[in-house]
Amino acid sequence: MPDSQSSIACIDAHNDCVILRQVREDPMDLAVADAIYHVDLPRLRAGNIVGLFVMVGDNDLEQSVRLIDALYAMQQDHGDDFSVCVSRRDVERARRAGQVALVMSLEGQAMFG
Repeated sequence: MPDSQSSIACIDAHNDCVILRQVREDPMDLAVADAIYHVDLPRLRAGNIVGLFVMVGDNDLEQSVRLIDALYAMQQDHGDDFSVCVSRRDVERARRAGQVALVMSLEGQAMFG
């Protein structure tokens, strides 16, 4: 839950946290706190971040599939904390449940070529 300094709920509208971890071959699980990254579950909770638009695609379809799988794995492994959301209603439901909404975001469509 939010601390006394962060009472306003926020959504991060563009986040590269999962792909950064994937490129560096680190665990793509945001529940795992790691000082070299700016985003993890403890800091999301402390900052009252209730949702992330997570970049899951650009040019490489295989990489995108791995990133999407990582989001669903976080939801499966940490269902009390994360929810993959594909609609506004999903985001609202996640917020009511106290989960961080993970919204997939594509930076381009080259991968479909």
